[in-house]
Amino acid sequence: MKSSHVLLASAAILLFPVKEAAADCTLSGFSGTASVCGTATVFGGSSGPIVQSPAPLLNQESGTAVAVGAAGAGEGVGGFVTATGSFGAAHIFASSFDNVSAYLSNANAVGKIGFVDGFTVGSTDLNVQFVSSVSGTFFGFGAAGYVHLNLNTTNLSVLNDRQLFVYDGSPAQSATYDVTLLAGQTYLFDWSMEADAISAKSQSGGYFPSAETDLSHTGTLYIDVLTPGGHLNFLSGHDYSSSPGVSTVPETSTWAMMILGFAGVGFMAYRRKPKPSCGDSALNLRRPILT
Repeated sequence: MKSSHVLLASAAILLFPVKEAAADCTLSGFSGTASVCGTATVFGGSSGPIVQSPAPLLNQESGTAVAVGAAGAGEGVGGFVTATGSFGAAHIFASSFDNVSAYLSNANAVGKIGFVDGFTVGSTDLNVQFVSSVSGTFFGFGAAGYVHLNLNTTNLSVLNDRQLFVYDGSPAQSATYDVTLLAGQTYLFDWSMEADAISAKSQSGGYFPSAETDLSHTGTLYIDVLTPGGHLNFLSGHDYSSSPGVSTVPETSTWAMMILGFAGVGFMAYRRKPKPSCGDSALNLRRPILT
C-alpha cells in the first residue's frame, strides 16, 4: 500500500532527542480495521530528565475513541497533556514551564490524536467534499498546533499530507478539498492533530519560560457527498457528514405530511376560487381575453 506518511508524526524540533512509543495509526500499517489512536508525552529536563507518569494513559488505540494524558516534572521544569478523540474529532490541551533558564533546559508537552478509516465507492463516481479544521488558543513562543490529512487508493495518492498550522498569530485554520471518487475504488484516509507546548532556554540565548496550547475547542474532519443520492459507508460506521443524521430521501412519515400539506393547500385554493356570475359559464371563465 502506497503511503510514506506516518499519522502521528511530531512536527516540533526538540532540543533533546527522545524515543517516543506511539500507537500504530498509519496507512502503511493499516490492517483492515478502522482505528483511533492517541499519544501524550512530557519530556526534557534541566540538571536531570523529566520524570513522566500517565494521566490516564500515555498511549491508546481503539476502534471507537481514545483518552490519553501525561504529567511530568524535573528540577524547575515540567508540564502536562490531556487529549481525547474519536473518528472525525480531536481535543488536546498541552502546557509546559521552565523556571531554570539554564543553558539547554527545556520542557516539552506534546499530545496527538489521529484516526485511520476507509470506504469503497459504489457503481458510480461521486463528488465528495473533505473539510479539515482546527482552532484554539495559544500562549508562549513554543505553542502551536498541526493537522495532517491523507487520502489514498491502493495505487494513487489523492490528498497527499494536506496540512494546517495554527499558533497565536493564526489561531484558526480550515481547508476544503473537492474530490471526485472513482466507482469501484477502495479509499483509505488518515487525519491527525497535534498540540505542542515547548518551554526552553535555546542555544541562541532566547528564554521561553512557559507555553500553553489549547486545542480542546475543536479539530474536525467532515466528509460530505455532493452527488445527489450518493452515499459512503465507512469502515468505522462513523457519520462524517457536516449534518449527521440528515437524509436526502424523505422518510415515510415525511411523505405523509407532505401529501397532507399539498392536499390542504389545494383545498384552500378551491375555497378561494371566484364563482362565476349568473351570465357566465365555467367555459367562459377559462376563455382567453382577446385584444
